Amino acid sequence: MKPPYTERQGQFLVYLYQYSLLHGCALSEADMQRFFRVTPPTVHQMVLTLERRGFIRRVPGQARSITLIVPPESLPSLEQPQKTMFKNKLLSPLFQSCVALLIPPSWPVIPSGTGEEL
Repeated sequence: MKPPYTERQGQFLVYLYQYSLLHGCALSEADMQRFFRVTPPTVHQMVLTLERRGFIRRVPGQARSITLIVPPESLPSLEQPQKTMFKNKLLSPLFQSCVALLIPPSWPVIPSGTGEEL
């Protein structure tokens, strides 16, 4: 059966759950921003969406008030943020060319004994 949330929403929900287990308190939007490497508006929009869909509960204006409503056993495994950001997406040609500039060029191999050694 397909979960009621998207793959990305599932990652935010499982991170919320894992964070609360590890730290013993609710997370902040800044914690999600750092982990997923997204902007504050992106995180806030996700929080509003998760709340509207009934997956979390929070008290607006109160720090660290986000609580999970979804049963933890229904959550997916937490993936590394890079995997979820680029999964099933083709990288743009501009991005590919920028990556190519960052990769060092292959240095020519000069056989020893030719008098061209440094």
